[in-house]
Amino acid sequence: MRVNRLSVVFLKIDYIMEMLMSFLKKINIIFISCALGFILSSCTKISDTDNYSRTIGSVIDDEITELKLQREIDTNTALRENTHLDIVSYNGMLLIAGQATNQKAKNEISKLASKLPRVRKVFNQITVLPGDKKIVHATSPKDIWITTKIKAKMLAQEKISPRNIKVVTENGTVYLLGLVDIKDADKATNIASHVSGVDKVIKLFEYIG
Repeated sequence: MRVNRLSVVFLKIDYIMEMLMSFLKKINIIFISCALGFILSSCTKISDTDNYSRTIGSVIDDEITELKLQREIDTNTALRENTHLDIVSYNGMLLIAGQATNQKAKNEISKLASKLPRVRKVFNQITVLPGDKKIVHATSPKDIWITTKIKAKMLAQEKISPRNIKVVTENGTVYLLGLVDIKDADKATNIASHVSGVDKVIKLFEYIG
């Protein structure tokens, strides 16, 4: 199915936003959580058709969780210098993907994550690199582009709202989180698995209904 013009526009905008958010988290702008709370508080309802969307409170809690864990890592020199991570929380389900130079760093991050309030489950998907490989402290444009393409295809082909499913790509592996029914989960997984550059898809959904 050909992606229509609206989907192409969405794809380009989403790609830019992913790059921007990656940059903002790297420099740890903590006041983003306050701004998010202000913006979301002005909305009475996220969508009439998104029956499985997170509540406004959950969205804010998830953003704060991500920022808190990132701050813990940034203030720890050993963790900051020996890891490159994607930290994503969705309805209290916390995904930590990326790379670490040693198992000790991976374990320490699990401990920090498990102590955070409102975290219901931690998915530690950090890959420990071989001794001869170095951490690349930058988000891969290829991974961001894969994420953007998946989101655009979900919206264009299956009308799956990006608010219901969070897509994270790390080194060609795609992680899918969200509040969904089995039907939408299968659709999203099928779309992700057929996007060029994807090596593997890992489902971390909460199933509803």
